[in-house]
Amino acid sequence: MACVMQIVAESAVPDATRARARALAQALFYGSLLLIILFVASVLIIRFSRAFRAWLIRPPKSATPAEDVWAMHRTPDLSPWDEDQPDEPPAAADDSDNGPRPTS
Repeated sequence: MACVMQIVAESAVPDATRARARALAQALFYGSLLLIILFVASVLIIRFSRAFRAWLIRPPKSATPAEDVWAMHRTPDLSPWDEDQPDEPPAAADDSDNGPRPTS
């Protein structure tokens, strides 16, 4: 019996009242959504502003020491011919590490 009364009670509500209630519900939903977006945006702007301000007023960084930057890229200081090397290249190179030679 309660179900029958509820159905009758809902059908007794005019369409204009339902439309107004639906519009108010939508306005409440969109208003709360906008407030949430406003709150999140405010928090993000405040956090960014604080970090940016800290970056602006930071002390200047010290210079990187540059006296030996290219040390790892320099070639070793060698004379064209070392004292212990002969003036002529070796006579025949040993190809034993290359595997057997093909026979023709």
